[in-house]
Amino acid sequence: MSSCSKLLALPLIAGVLAGGSSTAAGQAQSDSGGAPPGNSARFRQVPTASPGVPTTVYAPYVGPYAGYWSGRADIVTNMLAPQPGSLQKEQVRQAKVDTRRKRVDQFLYEREVMPTVEDDRERARVERVRRSRNDPPLTEIWSGYALNGLLDAIQKQQARNIPGPNIALDQEMLKHINVTSGAQGGGSIGLLREDGKISWPRALSRGAYKDTRTKVDQSAYQAYRQAQAGPVDGDLLDGLTRGVDALFAQLKDNVSETSTTEYVTAKRFLNELENTVKALQDPKVSSYFTGNFTAKGNTVAELTSHMTRQGLKFAPATNSDEEAYVALHQAMVAYVAPPDRSWDPLAK
Repeated sequence: MSSCSKLLALPLIAGVLAGGSSTAAGQAQSDSGGAPPGNSARFRQVPTASPGVPTTVYAPYVGPYAGYWSGRADIVTNMLAPQPGSLQKEQVRQAKVDTRRKRVDQFLYEREVMPTVEDDRERARVERVRRSRNDPPLTEIWSGYALNGLLDAIQKQQARNIPGPNIALDQEMLKHINVTSGAQGGGSIGLLREDGKISWPRALSRGAYKDTRTKVDQSAYQAYRQAQAGPVDGDLLDGLTRGVDALFAQLKDNVSETSTTEYVTAKRFLNELENTVKALQDPKVSSYFTGNFTAKGNTVAELTSHMTRQGLKFAPATNSDEEAYVALHQAMVAYVAPPDRSWDPLAK
C-alpha cells in the first residue's frame, strides 16, 4: 500500500474505534449505578428494527404487516385478472350459441321446403285418382278401390260446382253394385241379395261341407229377415260367425283334395261371407233394404250425389258382380276425364 493510501485510511479507522468505545461506555453506565434511583427494576425498551437497507422506490420498506397486505393484494389481483382458461371457455360458449342458431335456421329451412303431412296426404289422393282412371288392375276395380278413388274426385268436382257430362247408367247394372256405410269393417249384404239365399261355389257345395253349410244357410236367412225390420239378434250373429269359421277350417283341412282354382274361389267367397256377417252387425242394417244404402241414380252425377248424402262408399264385388263393376268404372272415368274438357280433378 502506498503512503498516501495509508494516510487516508488512518482517520477512518480511528473514528470507528472511537464510536465503538463510546457506545460500550454508555451501555456500561446505564447498567451500573448511573441510572436514576427507582428505575433499576424497569424492563428495557426493545428498539424497533430498522431496515438494514435504505428505503427507496426500488427497495420499499417492509414492515411487520407488509406480508399480510401483500397477500390480500395478490388475492384481489388474481380475482380481477383473467383466468388462464377463461378465453377458451368464452370461445366454447360462443361456438355453442352459434351452433344452436344454425340448428334453428336449418329447422326453419326444412319446415319451409319439406312437404307437410297434409301435402303427403293430398299427393296420395292425387296419385290414387290418377291410378284409378288410367286402366287400373281388375282386382282394384272389383275390390272397390278404383271406384272409390274416382268417387272422391267426382265429389270434389261437384263441391266446386263444376258440371260434368251426362253419363247414363244401366239400372240393372246398379243392382250388382255393393255399397257400404263404412261401419263394422265396410262389409255389404251383397251375398244375401237373392232373398237371403246363398249361392255356394263348387268347392263348398260338396258333401264334406253339407252339415256346416246347412246351418249357415239357415242362420243367414233368419238374419236377412230380421235385418229388414231392424238390428239382428246377437246370438244369431254369433252362430253365423261360428259357422263361417268352421267352413274356413274345413277348407284348410281339405286343401289337398281341392284344386288351386277352386280353393282360391272358395277362400274369396268365405271372405265375402265374413264381410256380410260384419254388415249384418250394423245397427242401421235395415237401410240396405229401404233403399238408403243402395246404389241408385240415372246418371253418374246422381249416383255420386246420392252416395255423398248417405255417406256411402263402394264395397267389394261379390260373386258374378265383376262385369257390373267394370262397366261402372268405365262410366265414372268418362265423367271424370272427358276428352273435351280442360278441367283436371287432380288440382287442389
